[in-house]
Amino acid sequence: MLGQHQHTTQVNELQSDLTEISDKVIPDFSKSSEAFIEKGSRIARDHGENVKTLTQHTHLLELLEIPQLVETCLRNALFDEALSLLSFANVLESRHSDESLDSNKIVRGVVNEVRECIPSFRSILLRKLSGNLKLPECLSLVSHLKRLEQISKSSSSNISKDFIACREANMRRAIRSAKYKDASEKLLGMIELNRVHWFDIITQYRAIFVNSNNDLTILSRWVQNMTRDFLKRLLAHLEDVSEGSVRVFSITHVHNLSNKYYTHTSGTQQRDGDLYVFR
Repeated sequence: MLGQHQHTTQVNELQSDLTEISDKVIPDFSKSSEAFIEKGSRIARDHGENVKTLTQHTHLLELLEIPQLVETCLRNALFDEALSLLSFANVLESRHSDESLDSNKIVRGVVNEVRECIPSFRSILLRKLSGNLKLPECLSLVSHLKRLEQISKSSSSNISKDFIACREANMRRAIRSAKYKDASEKLLGMIELNRVHWFDIITQYRAIFVNSNNDLTILSRWVQNMTRDFLKRLLAHLEDVSEGSVRVFSITHVHNLSNKYYTHTSGTQQRDGDLYVFR
């Protein structure tokens, strides 16, 4: 009986020790196991994303290169291709609009970089529009400007005013760069250059912008301003001319321009009076 009692006591002590150990160890072990499982799941998830990224490596490189491609197109005057890339950036933005996803942040970054090219794109088009161009080239550049405005969702610019300003810049550059032997030749040359460039600008403008009365109003105001400026320059140069026939021709021209200017501002020849000076 004494031996049995001793064994029972030892068993109870052992059970007590095991209970105490389990109360301390098992909770810690459970926490460690949960942390291990969570870390393993995170590693597996990251590994899956890495594998997915690796399989899409080529597409990701193409995506990240879009801003650089736009700049390359602009440097090489590939305007249609640049506009297509800008349009594609808009499509990407609409497809990846969920801001909570990290992958969409990359897409938005690419889109923002692409849109940073828009001001320089517009400047390049306007600079080219200031060159010595024929009607088909003007039509093409204005078409690109209109597409750029639609893609960038901007309505702050006025393309018809920009067109007039660019073509006037080309005209003034041609007048400044012309060389003459004497005052008479300079006066006649100035008259001829103005006649040719005015005719080109008005013809090009009317061929491109025919959609609203506002476009015609812009042209009308430009003609009035240019007429005033031309009369001042013509009268100033006339003082340096001593040749009688040249003076008579110039005075007649001044008279015709004056009649045209006042008729134009009165509104009686709002549409047909613009080309009066060239008849």
